[in-house]
Amino acid sequence: MIVVPDYRDPALSPEQRASDLLARMTVEEKAGQLFHPYSWLADEKVSPEEALATAREHLQGKLISHVVMVNGTDPAQIAEWTNTLQRLAAETRLGIPMTVSTDPRSGYKSSPYTGTSIDALSRWPEHTGLGAIGDIALAEEYGDIVRRELLAMGIRSYLGPMADLFTEPRWVRGYGTFGEDVDAVSELTAAFIRGLRGGDALGAASVTAVVKHFPGAGPQKDGNDAIDVRYPDQVYPGGMQQLHLRPFERAMQAGATQFMVYYGKPVGTDWEERGFAFNRSVVHDLLRGAYGFDGIVTTDWNVIDAEPFEGEPFGPIAHGAWHLSVSERLALAFDVGIDQFGGDTSTAEVVELVRTGRVSEERIDQSVRRILLEKFRLGLFDAQPADPRSATGVAHDPAFRERGLQAQRRSLTLLTDEGALPIRSGTAVYGEGIEGASRHGLAEVGTPDEADLIVVRLDSPWEPDPDSRLGDFLHGGSLAFPAGVTDRVAALAAKAPTVVIVYLERPAVLTPIVDAAACLVVDYGASDDVVWEALTGRSAFTGGFPSTCRGRRLPSRPPAPMSPSTRRIPSSPTDTACSVTRRARLAAALARSFRSLQVREYRRWSLAQLLSGAGGMASAVAVAWLVVELGGDGVALGLVTGCMMLPTLLLGSVAGAFVDRFSRRGVLIVTQTVQMLVAAAFAVLVFTGTATIPALVGLSLVQGLAFAADNPARQLLVLDIVGRDRVTSAVSMNEVVINARASSVRRSPASCCSSVTRAGASS
Repeated sequence: MIVVPDYRDPALSPEQRASDLLARMTVEEKAGQLFHPYSWLADEKVSPEEALATAREHLQGKLISHVVMVNGTDPAQIAEWTNTLQRLAAETRLGIPMTVSTDPRSGYKSSPYTGTSIDALSRWPEHTGLGAIGDIALAEEYGDIVRRELLAMGIRSYLGPMADLFTEPRWVRGYGTFGEDVDAVSELTAAFIRGLRGGDALGAASVTAVVKHFPGAGPQKDGNDAIDVRYPDQVYPGGMQQLHLRPFERAMQAGATQFMVYYGKPVGTDWEERGFAFNRSVVHDLLRGAYGFDGIVTTDWNVIDAEPFEGEPFGPIAHGAWHLSVSERLALAFDVGIDQFGGDTSTAEVVELVRTGRVSEERIDQSVRRILLEKFRLGLFDAQPADPRSATGVAHDPAFRERGLQAQRRSLTLLTDEGALPIRSGTAVYGEGIEGASRHGLAEVGTPDEADLIVVRLDSPWEPDPDSRLGDFLHGGSLAFPAGVTDRVAALAAKAPTVVIVYLERPAVLTPIVDAAACLVVDYGASDDVVWEALTGRSAFTGGFPSTCRGRRLPSRPPAPMSPSTRRIPSSPTDTACSVTRRARLAAALARSFRSLQVREYRRWSLAQLLSGAGGMASAVAVAWLVVELGGDGVALGLVTGCMMLPTLLLGSVAGAFVDRFSRRGVLIVTQTVQMLVAAAFAVLVFTGTATIPALVGLSLVQGLAFAADNPARQLLVLDIVGRDRVTSAVSMNEVVINARASSVRRSPASCCSSVTRAGASS
C-alpha cells in the first residue's frame, strides 16, 4: 500500500503541507530553496545541450527550485521549457516543483538585465506610461492580462512591479516605475498586484508579485544605478526616506507576499551604510520589525557571488560587504532577515554555515517555510503542465493585444502644437526614425525638400559608457540632446513644419526641440502605427502630467538644462532647489501658452486687438461727430454713448455665455471678421458724410457684441491649453522662478500641480 505524504494531500491547508514537507527535508534540500538563479532556454547563444546541462546542475545537483526565465521570445517554446524544468524537479527525492519567474515581458524597452520583451505578447507602454494615464482600473487590468499570459507559459512569479519613486530624473531605471507622484505610484502598484493575483488571495490561478526595490531605489546618486559596482550610493538630501516607503506600505495593504531589496547603500541617513541586502536597519528593524512583514524577502541578483551572465561574470554587487567572504555575506544576510538570494547558487556555503553552527538550522527553516508556503498557496504541487498550444493562443489573444495598443494610445502626451495636427490625408510626409506613413493615408517622400510636413521620432538622450557593458542597456548620462540631434531637427524645421516625437525613457531637456518643432509629442513606449493614428487625428492625445485633480499625469517632468546653481533633490518628487509655487507655475504656463501659439494664434489675437481698437476709435469719432453736428454738449455725448454701450454690454454678455458651447477658434475667426467689417463700415460712413444715428448705433452694437464674444473666446482658449497641460513640460524651461531652498518649501507630495525649475535637473 502506497502512503501519500501529507504534503501531497491537496485537502490539507498550505500550512499543514509546508510543515510536513519541511520536516522531511535535509539541510541540502533546504539550502536549494534559498536561491533563485537564471535559466536560459536554447537560442542562438545557448545550445540545447548547454541549457539542459545547466538546468540539471541547478535543479538536481544543487536542488534549487526557483529560476528566473531570462530569454525566449516564443510563448510555446517557453511553455515547453518550463515543462522540462518541472520534469527535472519531479525527478528529485521530494519532487518539489519549480517556481519559474520572469522580469517584465510586455513593455516597450527590452533588456536582458531588466526584462526581455516578447513581440508575441500584448505590448504596453512602460509603467511610466501607465502613470501618465493615471487609470487605476487599467493598471489592474494590465496586471490581469500579464497574469493570464504568464500562466499559459507556466510562469508563476513576476519580478515586479517597481514601487520606486522616479524622483531622480537621470535614474537609468526610472522608466520601469509608475512615476514620481507618491499617491499615484502607491495606488497603481496596488492595482497591478491585484491584477497579478487574480483574486482576494494567492491561488492556483495567481502569479505572485515580487515587489521591488525596498525601501525605494529612486534616489540614486547622480542617477547612476547601484547595479553597477562603481555607483553604490543612494542619497536622501531632501530628507524624504519615509516618502519612498509609502508605495511599499500600500503594497503590503494590497496583500504583497514578497519584497525584493535593492543593491543600493544609503548615505547620510540613520540607516546603516551597507547595501540593503546586508542592512539590519532596513530589513530586520524596519521591514520585519516595524512593519511586521512575514513574507519572503529576496535580494536583487548576485549580491553574494558572481555567476555567468551573457557570457561574462556578473557580480558580486555587495556594497558595504566587499571585505566579506561569500559565506560571511550569506551569514550577514540571514542575520538581517533575508530569505532568498537572486542569481546566486551558493548552496554548499549555506550547508557549511549550518554544519559549523554559524547559522542555525532553525533560522534556515524560517525562510524555507515562507518559501514553501508560497508554493503551496500557488497550487504548484497540484498544477498541470503548461500547454504550448494554449500559450500561443493566449499570447495572440486579439483582445489582450488591443488593450495594450489602447494603453499606448492613451499614454501619448501632446506638449505643443502650432497647428500642425491633425495631418490631413494625402499630405507629403518625410519621416526619420518612424515608418509606416503610407499605411495611414499619407504620401511618403524620400527627401525633406519634397515634404509638406516632416515627422521625426527620437529616443531620449543618453551617453555611452565605454567602461561598462551595462551602459548599452541602462542609459545614463546627460538629459540634454547632443548638438548633432538638435541641429538636425532645426535644419529639418527650416525646410518644412516638423513634428517631433520623443520616447521618454528618462525625462529630457526639450528646450531646443520646442523652439524648432511645430508640434512636440512624448511617448513612453508606443508603436509607429499608434503614433501615426494620433498624428492623423484617429485617436486623441490624452496622456498628461502629475495632476491628481485631472486624473492624468506625466510620471516625471522633463527637466530644464542642468546647472550647478539649481539642483534637483534626488529623493524629493516635484521639489527642486529652485521651486515654483502653483501660482508661478500657472503664470509660467500662460506665458508658455502664448509663446507656443505665437505663429498662429498670437498674431491673430494681436490683429483682433488692433481691429477692436480701430473699431472703438471709429465709434468714438462717430459719437464726437454726432455731438458736434447735432450741436450737443457733454450731456448729449454721455447720453448717446450710454445708449450705445448699455445694450452692447447686455448683448455681449449673452454672446459670451454661449462661447463655451462652440469652437473657440471658430468664434475668434467670426468675431474678428465682424470687427474688421464694422471698422470699415464706420470709416466709410464717417468720411463720406452719410452717417445716420440709427446706422451708427447699430454698428456700435454689432461692434460691442463681437468684441464681447471675442474676449471670452480668447480667454477660454488659453485656459483650454493650460487645462490640458500641453505646455507643462516646457514650463520648466521658463524664466519664472521663485528662488527658495527645497527644504523650506512646504508642499504636499500629492499636490495637483508639480513644481518646476528653470535649470533644475539633478547635479
